[in-house]
Amino acid sequence: ACAPPTVPSPSPLPIGVVAATEFTYRPIYGYYWPGSSRQVISWSDRGPTELGIVKPDVVAVGAFAWGIGRTWEALGSRTLNGVLVHRLFSGTSQATPMAAGVGALIVSAYKSVSGSRMPPYLLKTILMNTAQDMGFDELSQGAGFVDAYKAVTAVMDPSFPRIYSLNILNDLISEMGSSYASFTYGGSLDGVWYEPKIFIPSVRSGSRVMRQLVVEGTGSYKIYPVRLQSVGHVGLCNITTGVLDPAYITSCSGEDITFNVDAATRYGHLVIDMDALKQYDFFEIEVVFPFEYFEGGGRTGTFSVRIPTTVLELAYWIDVGGDGVFSWYETARMYYDIRRANAVRIQVGDLEGQIEEIENLARVYMGVDPAQLPRYLIVRIGVSGATFRGVLPIKARVVGYKYVPWSDLTIIPSRFTSSGLVRVSVIVKGPARPGFYSGYVVVEETTRAHKSLVPVSFFVPIELRTPSNYTLSPYAEGRQYRNTYLRGAFDYTWRYESGDWRVFKVYVPPTFKSLWALGVRVTWPTHDNPTYASNLDIHLYGPYTYYMVEEETNIVYQYRVSGAQLAAELSRDPRGGSSYNPTRFWDSVGPGESLIISPITSTGVYRVVVRNIQFSGMSYEEPFTLELIPMTLSVKYSYSPTNKVGLAEVTITGLSELFPEDVAVVGEGIVKPVGGVTYYYIPDLAEYGITLEISPPVISDNTYRFNVTMSFSPSVSRGRYIIPLSATTPFPVTTVGWIDSGTPTIYFDWYKMPIYLKFTL
Repeated sequence: ACAPPTVPSPSPLPIGVVAATEFTYRPIYGYYWPGSSRQVISWSDRGPTELGIVKPDVVAVGAFAWGIGRTWEALGSRTLNGVLVHRLFSGTSQATPMAAGVGALIVSAYKSVSGSRMPPYLLKTILMNTAQDMGFDELSQGAGFVDAYKAVTAVMDPSFPRIYSLNILNDLISEMGSSYASFTYGGSLDGVWYEPKIFIPSVRSGSRVMRQLVVEGTGSYKIYPVRLQSVGHVGLCNITTGVLDPAYITSCSGEDITFNVDAATRYGHLVIDMDALKQYDFFEIEVVFPFEYFEGGGRTGTFSVRIPTTVLELAYWIDVGGDGVFSWYETARMYYDIRRANAVRIQVGDLEGQIEEIENLARVYMGVDPAQLPRYLIVRIGVSGATFRGVLPIKARVVGYKYVPWSDLTIIPSRFTSSGLVRVSVIVKGPARPGFYSGYVVVEETTRAHKSLVPVSFFVPIELRTPSNYTLSPYAEGRQYRNTYLRGAFDYTWRYESGDWRVFKVYVPPTFKSLWALGVRVTWPTHDNPTYASNLDIHLYGPYTYYMVEEETNIVYQYRVSGAQLAAELSRDPRGGSSYNPTRFWDSVGPGESLIISPITSTGVYRVVVRNIQFSGMSYEEPFTLELIPMTLSVKYSYSPTNKVGLAEVTITGLSELFPEDVAVVGEGIVKPVGGVTYYYIPDLAEYGITLEISPPVISDNTYRFNVTMSFSPSVSRGRYIIPLSATTPFPVTTVGWIDSGTPTIYFDWYKMPIYLKFTL
């Protein structure tokens, strides 16, 4: 993962676009060979969203493409020769208009055929149905690379395959609101929505859930589920056949490389065995090094970047003239990851297709047959702008993946011939362990040699049914997205939201009404070096009930939202949170442990998000353990009409470490008079005639007990009362800050949670 999708891309229904490589321009800039294309670039956002939707939807050119220069530059105000009338442009800011241009062609074709406006869901469906598989996973490429010709063909030819699910809208609404009407403040949904994507909010471990795919169009179909599965890893040096710069790469053995940094900018180049990589459908080359070499300050010192730019590139060297003398200008670029970070990676799908593309371009545009020249696969490792001098210890490995049958899914029917519409059942069996799961349903129409990728995602929820603590320990998976492991993905040259993250769905059933608070603890290794240990943030989202007062009438409205951020430990940039600023460490407990405690006002669905920023670089990925700590609350009420005194005996049960440090009277409340249906705000309980006195707590190993004595004046009316108390927690509900030069700076802290006394007088 590089960064979670950013607004508005993570919204479920808009078309989310990420950027693909396009390096054919390079001869214009002095390189001998054009490069390859259509790999999802390293810096482009990956999914999933916190909701659990597969994003992106499609991919378009974004690294790099020709764009129109700004008017004053094109007119020559800078160069006087009009050279900037066009220029290279990059980013999802480039990929999105490229995809939008394809969308415009589709809409225009539809209007010419039908004479009417195209529904947005149909545009999205055709874009995704006709996209080309790039050999990446679903969280990187979505349905694939946009194909303008095939998309317009699909509009013009009514027999062309069209694949979609009608279930997705109801599944989305079930996560965000009880109904569409409540979700939109009383509106209603007209028409339909469909798209080629399946999202199942929850599949319990071992249970089965069915969704339907609709397949329209003439032809013979084969439908099957797949996902990318790791088939092993090997040290980069084990498949290295030569070191081209021994003065800089001074040793290379297994996964260990020593890199001599004797100047601000240095590059080393390795010759890689191509056949060792061609066996994979997809592979990653991962490079990491310890954080202290990257940034010297850590938790105890002043922010000090020692290696501002880390370089990792993959290129195809076609030796011009066959002289055996290596030059970077003789390479065709295939992929790069250049970031201000201590963890970088190359990701390649269909290596043979990439090489074939480069060689064909060389024949067509350069008039050279590469088959007549020596050819090599090159990995470049380097640093730029470094103030560090010395030997940099690097770990580097290759992780290979193959598409394998996704055994959690069953397709019925999986083969058929159709001249109309067929409904296909996709049956999902919940895996044994909680977490997020995703992959593809592949739909092939064999007579056209057409293939569509349908992303599928679902959660196996953590179910909190009892007051017992729940611990999810790290477990091995063969996917890129491993539920209990995080990789280095933060980039100091880019946005704060970069990083790696995991999402867990937590279900609290209606029977567990006594749940009052939830502690969330995450622990991870420090590698005996806490100053430079990784930094993890945690968030808890879920339903929350607000009591809102209409100022003029004091009428109270209860409002329940589904996805409020309830608690969090967040690291903040000291200089304001914008791009290019040094986000610092922040620990709610200490290196290797984050702990927050969240209020729980109702049962329902919650989400825990675990995200790293700084990455220790001591390993390629780091395991973490997630612990959920339920705290229950019970209140026993009694009332003496003679004395007009009530007693609330309050018991909190759970981990003593999370017991309140103090419980105080807030001094306000709300009341619904007898026979009424409306609650009213009481701004001052004492003035209203209610006084409260809280006894000192009685604390044992797992219980915290105190009494609240409530005295009522004769003027207090009968009715239903809700009176809040304020509990001060020993650990933060929400904490935001940073550590610089060893000094913590708090940006925002909150250590209070409500205890509601609800009784009828």
